[in-house]
Amino acid sequence: INALAAKNQLGQVKPSLAAVISRKCRIASDVLVSQVVQLKKQHRDECRAQIMQVVRSFVMTRIHDQVYPWVCHKNKSTNGKLHKICALLVGMHPLGLYPGGAPFGIVPALQCDMSEAVETLSRLDEFKSPLLKVQCLERTSQIVKSTVQKHLEATDADIANTEFGTDDLLSQLIFVIAKAYCETGFSTLYYNVAYIQEFHLGNLNTTAMGYTVFHFEAALRYLIEWGEEHIAKELQNSPPIKLNAGSKPNDGDTVPPPAELSDAQSQSPESRSLPASKPDDSGNDDN
Repeated sequence: INALAAKNQLGQVKPSLAAVISRKCRIASDVLVSQVVQLKKQHRDECRAQIMQVVRSFVMTRIHDQVYPWVCHKNKSTNGKLHKICALLVGMHPLGLYPGGAPFGIVPALQCDMSEAVETLSRLDEFKSPLLKVQCLERTSQIVKSTVQKHLEATDADIANTEFGTDDLLSQLIFVIAKAYCETGFSTLYYNVAYIQEFHLGNLNTTAMGYTVFHFEAALRYLIEWGEEHIAKELQNSPPIKLNAGSKPNDGDTVPPPAELSDAQSQSPESRSLPASKPDDSGNDDN
């Protein structure tokens, strides 16, 4: 794999790089399990799953520095959209992101300091294996939940009648993601989620870890779709460039920046539907 990466040929692996890595790790795991002859069959199956996870993490850690840049290259277009959207958010909230504003829409009772969650999420690049990255996302999600719980207790809120459902969690995650982008410089979450989706062991859709990854995936998708919609509206509302008769545009002629959003535009929608689609594992994120 390292040799193929040096030649920029990772995309030529058939049927796919992820499939080849999975097969090689399974072969290595089976060889190791076969050495443990004293185990009964049911224990051997459990042992095989654990060894497979260790082998996969070991391999992915060793090849991360070659594979991860390749994943980034495949998804750079979508990640670039996030940069533009976060620039829009900074313009909308020059004094700092406001959890009750668009696109977050966090209700007043659930607005609290998410600095710890932002800091935890911003450390995601420190980990190299998909498993460790997923665990970092899980910690971030758990911190969000515990922070809200502590906030409700500290404010003597009626916890029994205060709902904190999936939509509320997603709103908080969108806020944490945006703050990480805008305030800490962490700008690789989409790359990391794509890396996890492509190289994580097993089917994420049937695990608790997969549930966490899907939450971040849905939050990213909503943030991107919201941003694209508002950027398009602002471009439509921007006045066209006026040139003198007979003149031609030159390098200095640029479209003026979008005007500030009106109060009506900046209000968060009362409800929103999260997209069911997930980031394209194939890397063709522009489809």
